[in-house]
Amino acid sequence: MENTIIKEAITIPTTTKWCEEDVLKLGPHFHKFNGKSNQYDRVTHFSLTDQEKLKKLNGIGAIKKLHICLALDNPNKNEVTFCPYLDINGERFDLTPETNGSFRNEPEGILTAEESAKVPAIFRNMIWENWEEVEMHLIDDLFHCKDTDGFLKRVEYFIITPNMFVLINELIKSGISAINLYPGIDMNKFNQKNRISFTPVLGFTTTTSLLKSDHFGIVESNGNETLVEYSLPCPPTC
Repeated sequence: MENTIIKEAITIPTTTKWCEEDVLKLGPHFHKFNGKSNQYDRVTHFSLTDQEKLKKLNGIGAIKKLHICLALDNPNKNEVTFCPYLDINGERFDLTPETNGSFRNEPEGILTAEESAKVPAIFRNMIWENWEEVEMHLIDDLFHCKDTDGFLKRVEYFIITPNMFVLINELIKSGISAINLYPGIDMNKFNQKNRISFTPVLGFTTTTSLLKSDHFGIVESNGNETLVEYSLPCPPTC
């Protein structure tokens, strides 16, 4: 049954565009043109803040499936057209792109310099530095790998593994007020042609802090945001 759900999910038009886009044209989808600076701003994160969707999420009882699905809208240099969404128990939760400045040392960014210093080094290095600094023409490489026969494969979605569900269901019971998807890069996989080096991180904000360092795949952030880093790319892991 699970495989049936997956096959149905990837026929959504925006996901089909992701699968069919030219291998060298993914990078621009993560940028929007800034008329003031006359440069392109790179997306910093994606947010789920729709109150109706959050209400529905908090009322589902328990997560049995959580996929981060990759998708594209029509090309538009004035907008970020990479539009990932969450597939939670078979229902789509769209995420809105944010390009509000650098993660580091800028007051309009997600965190101030003082706040970012409190964030664990693993997360800070993966998100702040690797994603922010990678060249646009290398972004395509983050989503591709070669299988054992040498054929190029593109990741279509990331699977949050069931061992994470216990913690996430605890967060739901507490009441999730926002979800952020942070683009990340695992540089240990970057030069390995058989590995996907793009590493998404989900941040769950709750009204009370439930951060736990003893869960595998969890890193702590400041405030009430719990970060889930561990996921499996499909393909090649499915």
